Amino acid sequence: MTSNQLIMPAGEPVDFHVTGADVIHAFWVPRLGGKIDMIPGRVNKIRLEADEPAVFGAQCAEFCGAQHAQMQLYVEAVGRDEYDAWLAARQTEALSSLAANDQQHEPAREAFMTHCASCHR
Repeated sequence: MTSNQLIMPAGEPVDFHVTGADVIHAFWVPRLGGKIDMIPGRVNKIRLEADEPAVFGAQCAEFCGAQHAQMQLYVEAVGRDEYDAWLAARQTEALSSLAANDQQHEPAREAFMTHCASCHR
């Protein structure tokens, strides 16, 4: 999932495991027929399936505070090949990001190892 967008393969069931970080939210995709509460400290599961590629509106259906009106997202169902390509691109981006972060933090790691690690293990 990316910010306010969820990508899923069309034509096959997808299980979503949801939880809330702070208050109860309700994950709802009206055209896919699913709504489930997202409760802090608990993981709930819902299975959704889009019959064909399409874009569906989704939202939080439980008043959850001041930002409730901003909790809208889009669920995009795509063909399996397109989904696999999208997923592979996300994994490549994640690995690149990890490598960049490692290089970015190398000076801090070296400083810690030189000045702090003898006491703070």
